[in-house]
Order: sequence, then C-alpha cells, then structure tokens
Amino acid sequence: VATMVFLGWVLGRLIRGTTESGGTERAVKGAFSGDASEASMAREQLFGKISRVYDLLNDLLSLGLHRLWKRRAVRMANVPKGGHALDVCCGSGDLTRLLASAVGPNGKATGLDFARPMLQYAHTKTRPKSKSGRIQWLKGDAMALPFGNNQFDGVTVGYGLRNVNDPKQCLSELLRVAKPGSNVVVLDFNNAQNRFVRGFQFFCLEKIVVPVASLCGARAEYAYLRPSIERYPKGDELVAMAEEIGFKTARFLPVAGGLMGMLVATKPAPPQ
Repeated sequence: VATMVFLGWVLGRLIRGTTESGGTERAVKGAFSGDASEASMAREQLFGKISRVYDLLNDLLSLGLHRLWKRRAVRMANVPKGGHALDVCCGSGDLTRLLASAVGPNGKATGLDFARPMLQYAHTKTRPKSKSGRIQWLKGDAMALPFGNNQFDGVTVGYGLRNVNDPKQCLSELLRVAKPGSNVVVLDFNNAQNRFVRGFQFFCLEKIVVPVASLCGARAEYAYLRPSIERYPKGDELVAMAEEIGFKTARFLPVAGGLMGMLVATKPAPPQ
C-alpha cells in the first residue's frame, strides 16, 4: 500500500493539472441524480475529465491486472477471424484494440463511447498493427446504439454497464446489434454478495483507490466508484436480466476473487 501511495504521489506530481477540481464534486453528485438527462451529461463530463490519467491509474491501482481480465473478456467473446466486433463504453480503447487483434487483418473493431475526450485519447494511443483489424472510433449512446440489428460477431463492455442510466435497456441494445449465436461479454466491478469480499472491496476503494487518485488530482472522479457499485445489479440479477430480455444463455463469472465479475451471454441462433 505504501508503495502504491508513493507511486501515486510521483504520478500526481507529473500529471497534476490534467484534471481540474472546479465543478467536479457537482459532476459526481449529478452523475447519480434521479434525472436521467442530467446524470448522462454529468457522467460524460466526469469521464472526459479523467481521460488523461485513466490508464495510469488503472495500471497503478490494479497492478496491471486489468489487462489480464480484459484479455479474458475478449477470449470469452470468441469473435471469429475476419469478423466485426463492437466494444461499447470503450474508454481508452484497451478492449477495442484486443478485439482488433482477435479478428485479424481482414476484420474490424468498433469502439463506441459517449465521452469525446476518451475517444480522442483512444485514437491517439492506438498504433496500426499489421496483424490487427481496422479500428473505428465512434461517439454514441450505449442505450441507443447507432447500428442496425444483427451487425456484430461479438460485443464487449468493459467497466461501462455500471455507469449507464438503465443497464437493462443497454443490455437490450447489445442483444439487438449482436448477430445470432454471438456472445456479449460485460466486465465490471462486482457488486459482491459475500460480505467479506464486499468489505475488502470497499476498504480498497476508500483507503487505497481514492487516496491515490487524490494524489493525481482526480479524487472526486474516483469517489464515484463506490456509489456506482452499490447501484449495480448483483451477478445473479445480471443473469436474470439478460435471460429476461432474450439471451439464450447467460452466466456470471467471478474475477479476481469476486472483486470483479464477468457476464457472458449468448444471443439465440435463428431457428432451423
């Protein structure tokens, strides 16, 4: 913990000024207000503010393990070579780039996010690779995806479903745009039912994550994590929700000892 705090202090000295505190506390409160329009705008502002420090903090606070979890999510998506994959709430684009590698040079990956600064950052940090598919970055709403039905060979959402106003509506949209027989994979913090896991999770958030983020000038932006997790459906609730809206099968996989979780849902294949 002391090492993480020290590294956070060093990063904070290097990147302080990339986020501004003015209005941030109001943005955090607005992000979870009852008004859907206000909450959506506040969340866009919130994630736009942290785009420059997002990857640094993710690497620091997870000790780089988030990259392993994301690779696992892409394996579970099981996108075919030459296919078209979609990453919703793509943030800085980690999952999008992994999907591009998975589909290969004849495939395509689309990364969609509602925060333009995040998309700009994702585009800036992406380097062309000969063995990866073409990447398209697109600004859009996860609850009203700008695509036709049955378009994608696999869909991922990394740390995004928890932040939308209506997770059920978002899952319905993911189901709509996925091709029959394809997988939708959602990776996020787990709203743990086990009280020991839940206690450890909130201890880490309050005693490590928020203090380290504070040293990087992003305290308020990361203070939203606990309320967002508390509002997020539990694993069995996500499974029930996915099955209710029409997925053929759905299962919830604990990740990192239950601190994180992964919903894997398959769209029904057309009747023979």
